Amino acid sequence: MVSERNKIEPMTLVKQPGAIPSGAHHFATLDWVRGFAALWVFAFHYSFSTRFVETFPRLHEFFQLGHLGVPIFFVVSGFCIASAVAGTRRRGSGVRDFAWRRFRRIYPTFWFSIGVVISIPLVMEMLSFFKSGEFASLDPEVTSNGWLSYGVVDWLGLVTLTKVFSPDEGIRALHVKFNTINAVYWTLAIEVQFYMVAAIAVFKRVSFPWLIVLVTCVSGIFLNQFPHDRSGLFLPYWPMFAAGTLLYFVVDRGWDATRMMGRWPRLVLLCGLPLLMFALNQHSFLFCGVCAVWLWVLKSFDARLGSLQGATSLPIRAMAFMMGLLGAMSYSVYLIHQRVQYLSAQIAWQVFAPESIAFDLLVILITLLFCFGFYLVAERPFVRSSRSPLANKRANGLSEREQVDPLNTPVVPAAN
Repeated sequence: MVSERNKIEPMTLVKQPGAIPSGAHHFATLDWVRGFAALWVFAFHYSFSTRFVETFPRLHEFFQLGHLGVPIFFVVSGFCIASAVAGTRRRGSGVRDFAWRRFRRIYPTFWFSIGVVISIPLVMEMLSFFKSGEFASLDPEVTSNGWLSYGVVDWLGLVTLTKVFSPDEGIRALHVKFNTINAVYWTLAIEVQFYMVAAIAVFKRVSFPWLIVLVTCVSGIFLNQFPHDRSGLFLPYWPMFAAGTLLYFVVDRGWDATRMMGRWPRLVLLCGLPLLMFALNQHSFLFCGVCAVWLWVLKSFDARLGSLQGATSLPIRAMAFMMGLLGAMSYSVYLIHQRVQYLSAQIAWQVFAPESIAFDLLVILITLLFCFGFYLVAERPFVRSSRSPLANKRANGLSEREQVDPLNTPVVPAAN
């Protein structure tokens, strides 16, 4: 069954109450893409054993490209926010409802993750204490423990994600600004800025496609003038987001890849990853463009892939279920995997030798189980309840179809 959060709404208002718009579509496998991207980022951050690297050298090389999961998240984010803007307009809701949904979906889970991240080293020291009888205090000189030296301004900048704008001369990447607690948070800061641009379209009732074109032009000028900007502005990353919005507009207009390209979509789908790797070697923006085309082709196979959850083969049905679950909790995986994996490694050491493939697999499994628990406690409740009180009143006069939030899942993992 397709989840409600992956229902796509058209960019126009429904004129007849209760009517199902012709542009409505499903994109069930979007969760699969999210899950794949989150797992790829996780594999990029994980230090595999020498035995694994020697046994699976090509696979390890592929994992080392896991930072590309972030551009994939940004492309999917553009697709999803365009859908969210369409849904907000169709329901007749305003910017308050749109902002509340995005805020409630991003920030509470993010704040919970901060608590998890700062508690991990303390839990690890406690486990060591029970085993050795010695408790070592945390060293603030260690980069990942830099949060121990945070002041009020630092914490305020972190919880609001405005830390991304903090001046830091000589940095080579934005994630450095968050290395003292959790490097992946930088993508959330960029994602929130994407939401703000979308909120302008809702608030001013301007044409969202034309707003995308305008901001894309500004982004191009900005990139030309400041190619190495690290100020924290979203503009250097906007083309990735714009590629996703373009994908939405194409899908919304019913431009099906199978109908337009005949048998070619199958070839494009099979050659998708090699094409993405080639695009990466040329330019990251070209990679996002090819990624958007690949997702468009994937959309034409969405019904077939979505039906795998009801397949007669148990392994296929289990795989489809696991991919869907991984996609649903991709935000949680993205937020806490980088720190939780160290606690998982400490547990796995009690079972397998660190230089074994079994150790690697157990660490990954334990980390994903921790992430699933985090998802149930800190993410899922906000997925199910993200409508503002004002929207609840307005929803009383809408049909069930009209009340659907077209997208209720942040993709950055940003997210990011």
